[in-house]
This record gives sequence, C-alpha cells and structure tokens, in this order.
Amino acid sequence: MRKPQLEKLIKTNGPMVSAICRRMIQNEEVAKEAAQEAWFQVIKSIDSFESRSGISTWMYKITYRTALKYAQNEKIYSFEFLRDFFRSEDNIVEPARGVEKELWVKENCNKCLIGILRCLSIEDRLIYILKEICRLSYTDLETVTEIPSTVLRKRITRTRKKLKNFLDDECLLYNPRGTCNCRMKPYVREINLEKEFQRIREIVKHVGFFSLSHRLLPKKNYWEKFI
Repeated sequence: MRKPQLEKLIKTNGPMVSAICRRMIQNEEVAKEAAQEAWFQVIKSIDSFESRSGISTWMYKITYRTALKYAQNEKIYSFEFLRDFFRSEDNIVEPARGVEKELWVKENCNKCLIGILRCLSIEDRLIYILKEICRLSYTDLETVTEIPSTVLRKRITRTRKKLKNFLDDECLLYNPRGTCNCRMKPYVREINLEKEFQRIREIVKHVGFFSLSHRLLPKKNYWEKFI
C-alpha cells in the first residue's frame, strides 16, 4: 500500500482505534502499546485484505482481537467501589502550573468515564465501546466479534441499563439533576462542562452518552508516530 493511503488510514482510523484501546485499558502506556500493536497487525495483513467487508470493519476486527488480548489483566470493579473512589477527595491532584484548567477538568472526567466502564466484563466492555462509541451497526458488530447479532443486542441492552442506573445518580454530565457527589463536581460546574454536554446533546439527537463524551473530551491518536 502506498504511503498516502497509509497516512489516510492513520488519520481516519487512528483516533478511533486509540479511543477503543484507551477505554479498554486503564494504563495509558499499555493502551498506546495495544493501539500500536493493532497498527502493526494491519500493516502485516493489509496485502491479504479482501473487500468482502469495508476496510474500517476489517481494522475494527483486528483491534477487537488486539484489545481483548491486552485487556486480559484489567480489573473489574463493583459500582460500590467506583462510587466511593469518585467521591473521595483524596484522589484529586490539582493541575500542574501552566496546565489549562478546562483541559485538566476534561482529562479527569475522561478518566472517570474510562473507570466507569470497569464495571463491565472485558468482552462486554469492548462490545459496548464498538457499538456506543464507534457506532457500528449490528451487522458489522457481528462480523467483528463473530457473535450472533441476536446475542449482541441482548448484551448491549443489559449493559445500557446497568450503566444508566449508575450514571443517573453518579454523573453530573449524564444527569445534571441527579444526586452526583463526585469529587470533580465543583470543577465541572466551574467550567460549565455540563452545560456544554447539554447543548451538544440537544443538537445531536439520539447520540449515546459515551459517544457524546468522545466528541467533547480529549482525544488521542496513538498511530500518529507512523505518519
């Protein structure tokens, strides 16, 4: 494949592959390693790619397998643990000198949302990310995971209900009228981040919460080093 075509793949698909790995894996360095391993697998296999599915779906399949492998040792937390952790002021580290306050708040909220997904099993977490953030159709999701779409629908429905019950009470960005006592609440209010979420939610109808978060919170592209 020619260099311009590779650069297009990196710019088009790199941010989403990076988002999958970052939300699957708590340690950012390991997440970066997983994303770059996915890239190596893409390069190694690109000449054998058959266009029976779109190239993005094919790349998601490679990323799915790679992320599952790297996430095997990730911890799974109970909602009780997450609730106590998010409310504990002991876990706040004030922004370093020179760091923009708004960026610091958004980075911390992003870490919280990554943490919330730790209540799911590893496979359910990855399936949910592919559906909610990558917005894959059930047909493409079945191709990527090799799990029947009827099973996928049931698992995602259960996951959505589970997350909704927690987010309703514990996340100001999800439900501004909830009983959120998260340690980041004063900072979120200070920069009006919940208003920004609400404004975009009104513009983009039917967008899922984690997909919305992906639009507004800091993004990474761990493939940029290959351009």
